[in-house]
Amino acid sequence: MLHLIVHNIGHHDLYLDRPGDPPGLRRPTGSRLQRLGAALSEEVLAGARLEGPRSLRLAAPVDDPDGEPFSLLFMPLLGAALDRAEASMDENSRLELLLLTAGQPGEANSPERIAPALEAYAKLRWAALGLAGRAAVRRIHLPDAFALEPGALYDRVQRPIETECQALATQYPAQWRKHLRVYLSASTGTAAMLAGLVTALHRWRPLILTVPNARQEPSIGRSGAPNLVSCRETPMHDIGASVPLKPQQLDEAALLATEELRRWAAEYRSMRPVRAKDETGEQGFWFRKGQQEVLATIVTRGPDGALKAYRGVNLEVSLPTGSLCAERNAIGTALVDRPTLRRQDIEAVAIVGMDEAQDRLGPCGACQEWLRKVSEVNPGLQILTFNGPSMGTVYHQPLSPG
Repeated sequence: MLHLIVHNIGHHDLYLDRPGDPPGLRRPTGSRLQRLGAALSEEVLAGARLEGPRSLRLAAPVDDPDGEPFSLLFMPLLGAALDRAEASMDENSRLELLLLTAGQPGEANSPERIAPALEAYAKLRWAALGLAGRAAVRRIHLPDAFALEPGALYDRVQRPIETECQALATQYPAQWRKHLRVYLSASTGTAAMLAGLVTALHRWRPLILTVPNARQEPSIGRSGAPNLVSCRETPMHDIGASVPLKPQQLDEAALLATEELRRWAAEYRSMRPVRAKDETGEQGFWFRKGQQEVLATIVTRGPDGALKAYRGVNLEVSLPTGSLCAERNAIGTALVDRPTLRRQDIEAVAIVGMDEAQDRLGPCGACQEWLRKVSEVNPGLQILTFNGPSMGTVYHQPLSPG
């Protein structure tokens, strides 16, 4: 298993100790970051040692940009992300850490200046955990955090991940995705950076790691050590791919689509109690390729304003040209019933797979293309999916971009 962390370094990634009674922590800001980077030379970091789970202790105190001495570097955000990934590793796992920064050349407040300290911390941590031979870190710098260039993001973030995925695919041809876990650690950052990272990483369905109180100044506990924070973990697929809806959130068209699909599914089960994948001969002919049964309903609004639902089922006589998806089947049924049907008249589409493993089964690529054509003139088109054939939870699923 490859655990791949993309950690977006921000201004809340590094704190310095403040000697005194009581002791405290301080965060370098603005142009201090550039001068702090100069103070944290390779020689200074080479003599550092781990102190506690998320801190480095320098061999000797160093003056910060304001002339105040410090000897402790506290890294709460990266430490929390590494805690999460390392906890999921076994003896056969590898870990790749991409430390991501952005800023114009020579920009004084770019977090690029503190990246070497985070890298030194990660390497010392891995050495202590016995992961030094199975973990690697790479620093990546993008030109501008506020006007992110897509080409730079592709070259410096997506390409390295694609290279790792290709290596996995060579080793595990049909199962490589099962051997990859991607994390996006992004507790702070500009809107452009965060949006770009979500777009770049979405295809790998990463876990998003965030520290809820990342912008709060950390405190020192009674023991004298910095108080630790923990990550909140959210699958990106749950954020962007679908939204669970409560019954009261369904409008008239969506409610009719879901109720009619539940009735259709119940009738279908009573008429076909044996699943197509368990049938032989003519009984399973219409599903003989994929052996997957999918049902759909669409809801249209007629010239008189009345709503009407239509049912569809998939057919898989041959692949790909001999297949017809349930959504398109239902649209065709509606057109047969009303040859004057317009794209604007289709208000909701609901889809469910009859296999227990088909959680939130949405439109395939061909159906997405059809539905994008509908949404060209009908931006209010609703696509509804479910948590499998039990249909206990309804999800709103946005169309993928064309």
